Amino acid sequence: MSLLAIDYGEKHLGLAISRNNSPAQILRSIIHQSEAQILGELQEICDQYSIKEIILGLPLRGGKLERQAKEVQRFGNFLAANLSIKVNYIDESLTSKQSTAGMLEACVPKQKRKHMEHSFAAKLILDDWLDC
Repeated sequence: MSLLAIDYGEKHLGLAISRNNSPAQILRSIIHQSEAQILGELQEICDQYSIKEIILGLPLRGGKLERQAKEVQRFGNFLAANLSIKVNYIDESLTSKQSTAGMLEACVPKQKRKHMEHSFAAKLILDDWLDC
């Protein structure tokens, strides 16, 4: 079964994939332009990789749903309704900090880090999901 993890940011969606419980791999990021554009790109990815489930990182603060978490849930409901794919959520607390640290450790140049941050965070989200 193929899984797609999404780290939802205000300007970018970071994507990572796992096939048949293999380790998560960074796929790419999508720049927000419109929901129709995002939906089209995600539909292509879901078709290409036979995605059966989407894992969305949910930014919780002290276990509470705040503005950004509610936006992620709205987006997840939108995806579930339009892609007809099951959407699950997992706490993504600290993944942005972990992704920055991981990219620094991997010596990713500063100019590339900004574009890769959400995709690296999506990989961490999927790694956490697979470890559960």
